[in-house]
Amino acid sequence: MRRNGQTYFMLVISKVDLSHSSDKPGLFAPWRLMERQGQSTNYCIIAAGERIEPLQSIQSVPNPRTRYGMPGSGYQRCSNGDNIQDAIDVRIWANKELGESLTNPLIFV
Repeated sequence: MRRNGQTYFMLVISKVDLSHSSDKPGLFAPWRLMERQGQSTNYCIIAAGERIEPLQSIQSVPNPRTRYGMPGSGYQRCSNGDNIQDAIDVRIWANKELGESLTNPLIFV
């Protein structure tokens, strides 16, 4: 996450481990949120957890408003970044193109 062209926050999420069973809700995927300390390149952990929860499967969302496609398809491959809905539309398209995966909106627990 950037501010004025500088990275101030970094979110690091481990790959989901489906073999890790627990009675806790969510998927086991340890994560850390780090914040930059002033103008230095030092980052401190400000939040951490071990589970994530998909809020909604993008597979169940209708098709995106704009058509996207692979190279040579004649359709654009990415959003222009001006509208948050465009970025979500790209994720919807990619998820449908690539199959179910963790490109879903998540909540960290």
